[in-house]
Amino acid sequence: MNKNRKALVLVAAFMLPVVVFLFLKTFGRNEFAVEPLYEKELPPGLSDCGEFTLPYRIPQPVLEALQIPGSDSLSLVLFSRETPDEATQLKRVKEEIGVPLNWFVVVDTATRSTDWKRCVFLLEGEQNVALVDTKRRLRGQYALTDREDTDRLITELTIILKHY
Repeated sequence: MNKNRKALVLVAAFMLPVVVFLFLKTFGRNEFAVEPLYEKELPPGLSDCGEFTLPYRIPQPVLEALQIPGSDSLSLVLFSRETPDEATQLKRVKEEIGVPLNWFVVVDTATRSTDWKRCVFLLEGEQNVALVDTKRRLRGQYALTDREDTDRLITELTIILKHY
């Protein structure tokens, strides 16, 4: 009787990981998602920028003015003069992603682009890059001068591109 009990415990010990693996393989999901920004609420401090509707989308005239295609691919909008450090970070992003993205440089010296940075792409502080998806939604906001933000951009691009 004691041998039967040991055999039963041994079989159960081997079967438990198999049952857990099959359960997780069948019903579990190991996916990450990068949700669009500003679907339900906007960041504070935009009262001087005009009216916004939710969920927030980049206005079509702005995309046309920047010559961003509406449905071809993800677009990365850069508000900067592209310093050597930022150029290095952009090169790193391009190499690690390995997928052609649309790159647009908007110089930050004109009044219009400064307004667009804050009131259209909703970038704050040191943030100078906005990731726009094919449905005109903001998917991310980053500061290329910060290596951690650049790493986050690469990670989020990888996640988003798996879903497209």
